[in-house]
Amino acid sequence: MRSGGILSLDLATVTGWASCSADYVRNWTPDLVIPDGEATQHGLTNGYKDFRLHGSDLGAKLAALIEWLDEMIAVHDPRILVFEAPFVQTQSGKVNLNTARLLMSMAGIAEAMASKHNLKVYECNVDRVKEQACGTARAKKPEITAAARDKGWNPANEDAADALWAIDVTIENIKAG
Repeated sequence: MRSGGILSLDLATVTGWASCSADYVRNWTPDLVIPDGEATQHGLTNGYKDFRLHGSDLGAKLAALIEWLDEMIAVHDPRILVFEAPFVQTQSGKVNLNTARLLMSMAGIAEAMASKHNLKVYECNVDRVKEQACGTARAKKPEITAAARDKGWNPANEDAADALWAIDVTIENIKAG
């Protein structure tokens, strides 16, 4: 029996992650703010994994993702895995094919790992995460990170802030039915 928490991923070369306990999910409200330094007591942790350390080879990065996700699922024991939907278009409207291939592959691996471990899987829209954090889909990473700090989450980096907000969006969606 799984603990009932959520493991959230902002998939990229530097992948942000966040995890929350089942108690956090049960006690969540839209206006929940955690007092400074108490995120861990509320069952909320976060960090990041830098896949650049595994070289430039796509296969090596993806193999490392598989191994890392196995470890993360074992440690955090979630019932739900959520990840931000891959977004591959740049502001100029161009698509980097290598980035697109990496992000789509990472999303596929996340879904496969969720299936392997019998987890529910949710995909979270990037614009929805931005709106949840800052009230606009045009929000930038520093604004999203500042909003996470305002909630008492103390994100490890900008990618972890995105993963924290994806948890918030997911819980809101679950509670809304």
